[in-house]
Amino acid sequence: MEIGMEMRYLAGAVAFVIVMHFWLLWYVLRAVRAMNQVSERFAHAHRSLQLLTETTETGFAAFAGVLREAMQTPKRRKPAPRTVASAVGATDPSELPWLADHSERSPRVEPPRMFAWVLGKEA
Repeated sequence: MEIGMEMRYLAGAVAFVIVMHFWLLWYVLRAVRAMNQVSERFAHAHRSLQLLTETTETGFAAFAGVLREAMQTPKRRKPAPRTVASAVGATDPSELPWLADHSERSPRVEPPRMFAWVLGKEA
């Protein structure tokens, strides 16, 4: 009877070790699965951060270009005189029809309403 008892203890110990191995295998596989999910999340976060960084760098580079252009001293040319005569294509103010000396034969041409302020008339 002693040998039968020892065999039971031995069989119980082997069964316990087998169960523990399966439990350990299940535990490791679950941890590996969780690590894969964490790895996928890190990869997604890395791609998002990389896109954000590239976009920000591009935006800052464009902004720096605009600032660089704004900080340069502009090359100015002498502006053309802006007069009513040049606006209507006349080279001399006396060529304007409403300022010219009219004879009785030609009727007086009234200035357009948009130039009334030049002559001091209110519209």
